[in-house]
Parts: sequence; C-alpha cells; structure tokens
Amino acid sequence: MRLAKIDRFIIYGFPSCPYCLSATKLLEESEHQYFFISLGKKSRALKEVKQAHGQETVPIVLAKYKDGDYKLVGGCSDLKDWLYLK
Repeated sequence: MRLAKIDRFIIYGFPSCPYCLSATKLLEESEHQYFFISLGKKSRALKEVKQAHGQETVPIVLAKYKDGDYKLVGGCSDLKDWLYLK
C-alpha cells in the first residue's frame, strides 16, 4: 500500500483555515505524522508554493516518502481520498 511508504505529510496553509484544520485532523485521526507550515495570506512564500505545486487554494498537502521523494496530494478532499481509498 502506498501509505506504508510515506514517511510523513507536509501541509502548507493558514492556522485559521477550516480546510487546513480538517487536513490536520484527518492526519491525526489516521495516526500519520505531518508538519504544518504556516504561511501569511499575502506572503511571497504562499505565492511561490502555489506556483511550484500548481495549486490555487490551501491547504497544499504533500506526501514525503521514506526514500526522500515528494508527491503532491492536493487539498483537503484529495487527502481524504488518499487516506480512505474506496
């Protein structure tokens, strides 16, 4: 299973964002490790992270694999799909 190969998740977002909070809650409930990287709403870092990953909204969730590779998961609903495959 691909989740077994994941070391942790990285979440870029805002502490006050309900979708960002939902993403962290999903990871806590599923007992996955994660880092939350808080970005300013008008920061240059936010703009660069959005451009780098082709995302327009937060959270921006990445999976960090044990071999060091990273993969874009997407947003909160994408993370839910990753964790609870049908």
